[in-house]
Amino acid sequence: MISINNYEIEYHNITILLDLEINVTSWWNDGIGEYEYWGSKEFDKGRDYIEDFSIVNLKINNKLISDLNIIKDIYEILRNDKKFFELLEKEDKKENETV
Repeated sequence: MISINNYEIEYHNITILLDLEINVTSWWNDGIGEYEYWGSKEFDKGRDYIEDFSIVNLKINNKLISDLNIIKDIYEILRNDKKFFELLEKEDKKENETV
């Protein structure tokens, strides 16, 4: 499980701070593997990236949130946040190195 503290987002036109506990549910790779192009054999190893995650615990401005509608809204905001995914990938790799 990954803990991320004081992550700032805009929610209903208000800046809020999130404290999150996240489970990474799947990694993916966008590579196509071996291919041939004009007689030349190549290999596209692609890039590994997190495809999905789940929110285990969520605090907004230090208050624990249990309302599933709010959690779903926050999840959708984070799903479209490139900076969040970069942070999540970095933290997940760091966590897996220490295991």
